[in-house]
Amino acid sequence: MEDYQIILKDDSTCPSGSTLVETTTTQHVYATSVIVDNSVSNQNNTLGSNDVTTAKFNNNNDELVLEMDKVINSGDSATVNGPDGDVFDVWVSTRAIGPWTQVGNGVTLDFTFTSPSDWLYIRLKRGAGGNNYISYINASKTTSTNTCEPDIDNDGIPDQTDLDNDNDGIPDTDEAGGNQPYGDEDGDSTLNAVDTTDNGNGGDGSTTDYTDSKNDGIPDIYDADLDGIPNHLDLDSDNDGIYDAVE
Repeated sequence: MEDYQIILKDDSTCPSGSTLVETTTTQHVYATSVIVDNSVSNQNNTLGSNDVTTAKFNNNNDELVLEMDKVINSGDSATVNGPDGDVFDVWVSTRAIGPWTQVGNGVTLDFTFTSPSDWLYIRLKRGAGGNNYISYINASKTTSTNTCEPDIDNDGIPDQTDLDNDNDGIPDTDEAGGNQPYGDEDGDSTLNAVDTTDNGNGGDGSTTDYTDSKNDGIPDIYDADLDGIPNHLDLDSDNDGIYDAVE
């Protein structure tokens, strides 16, 4: 499974101090059920993701309808895998009985197509020629979710990826003495800037210090004036009445 994020500049659905982020997840989906089998040998070999075993289409009228584990979205890619050069006709549909949308006519394997619409069922029929084989179907299903992520300076960049969270012109790492407030040094899923317990070194390799003399949940290295506001979010991190940007 692969994840990536897209920062959306339209923050109309998020309150001040946050920005809208779209997270897209890509998941591999395979066939789980044989719905129609018209004289295909070893038809169950097409289920799952085994590239070693195959189903055999013996005659031109041999046909197979498979149900995928999940609905595949319009625009997602899918691949019919099998011995290179074998020829098939391919259709997809939201229903096991159609109507069918043809995505491949006399195509050779491995055959990859872009889904023209949402679909759950794939129909396969042997093209012209001798015995043809299919091993499995592999579809890449994408799912997107939108969340409002903290963005204290309202610059459209989420705090966790913003190099200057208080927008004072001084990089966060400089304000943290070279440490990384949005890292996770010990791998406990707690950001360094609010992590006062060292749970080992299984994290992202970032630099930090866990000392919290005030016991306020913010390591001292991230709060120079101990006012409870981390340096990278504090416009006057030493509390001397002079903005950091001026100093």
